[in-house]
Amino acid sequence: ATAEAYPAKPWLSETMSSEAAPRAPVVEAREAATTPPRNYWQQQLVGLQEILCHRMSLLLVFVPLGLCVEFAEWSPMWVFSCNFLAIIPLASILGAATEAISGHT
Repeated sequence: ATAEAYPAKPWLSETMSSEAAPRAPVVEAREAATTPPRNYWQQQLVGLQEILCHRMSLLLVFVPLGLCVEFAEWSPMWVFSCNFLAIIPLASILGAATEAISGHT
């Protein structure tokens, strides 16, 4: 296959090959990140879009659900299960934030 057969990828640098390219779960988030935001609120919205536009973020629904299950006094198994599923996307967001902060220092 030739290079002309594949569409151009703006996030690839000239030195990086397409095989080593990072694969984003949501292409729109990458495209939104390549256009510079104009003001503070647009920067914040782009940041939120990058955080929340992942399939794993669908599990964030278990954060309030875990609280509701606890207050409804369901069995401890349900409380643990909901809170366990709630921790997964929160850990992902925390990891991404840590990497972003380390990139600035």
